[in-house]
Amino acid sequence: MITYWMAFLLPTLGGLTPLRPDRTTRVIVYALVFLALTLFIGGRDVVGCDWDTYVGHYYTASQQTFMEALEQGYPAYSLLNWLAAQTGLDVHAVNTVCAAIFSFGLLSFMSRQPRPWLVLVAAMPYLIIVLAMGFTRQASAVGLLMLAFNAFVDKKLVRFLVLVALAGLFHSSAVALAPMAVFMRRGRVSPWFVGGAASAFLAFSILSNALDHYLYSYVQREYAAEGALYRLPLHVAAAAAVFLFRKRWFARFDDGRLYVILACAAALTFPFAFFLPVMADRMSMYLLPFQVAVAARVPDLVAVRYRSITILGVVLAYGLSLYVWLNYANHASCWLPYGSVYF
Repeated sequence: MITYWMAFLLPTLGGLTPLRPDRTTRVIVYALVFLALTLFIGGRDVVGCDWDTYVGHYYTASQQTFMEALEQGYPAYSLLNWLAAQTGLDVHAVNTVCAAIFSFGLLSFMSRQPRPWLVLVAAMPYLIIVLAMGFTRQASAVGLLMLAFNAFVDKKLVRFLVLVALAGLFHSSAVALAPMAVFMRRGRVSPWFVGGAASAFLAFSILSNALDHYLYSYVQREYAAEGALYRLPLHVAAAAAVFLFRKRWFARFDDGRLYVILACAAALTFPFAFFLPVMADRMSMYLLPFQVAVAARVPDLVAVRYRSITILGVVLAYGLSLYVWLNYANHASCWLPYGSVYF
């Protein structure tokens, strides 16, 4: 458990330092954080309740041909497993590559935030420790989607769609965010046409292979995503903050359109938790970057005299969430103790 608390406290201390490093120093620090996160997430050993499932994916891919690996409902992840098996590497190598994708996406996303270290603090409990360490394919998809969010802000339509498509190759549910392209005002071609056509193509080419799996996993199987009704309200709270500070947000930041769209998605996801909790919980994973970014921006939206206490409140809130999860979550034992292939 001490490993997870150290991972939480280090960015907390980094965010509290009054030093403002120059560009070269920031690049070095980001490179070190990228390396640390990749090794921390990718080097885990027997961590997460789905560990045996991912080991099974590796052994399945090792018995397949190249074309058989590509025909899976998650071709990018299956191909990574196939390549690892062909080169004599094991599942830890696959995890490390996926961790690098996630970490690069997270660092690129948080570098756009006014308080990147506070984003890292807020991301540690669930986005990093739970999601990245417990749901490898979804974490890879989330990493690519964070890059897609940056492309959305930059109005890079093709880049956005390519990144969403790549995310869909790791976890097909990620293509649900492709229709966001209709809100990008760029170029002569109507984004409604591009977004609609891209969404239809991606849905047909990727989701068709996984339809049976989703019907079984998300509708027919008699289980519920424990904790969904507790995690999703945090998304709703983040959405409420965006709407509450909407005028200040648009005046201070240049990405208001993205966050309003994600806020609407967060608000719409919550009702599904009552009758399709697993689906709602999985879809909420793609909104985790939105949640932590909003939490880290709230201090810049309140009055200056409340800024310090708000920063402290964010740190304490996410520290409390980590404490509650580690000590009371039904499946936290799958993460304890933290094991690493490196030591």
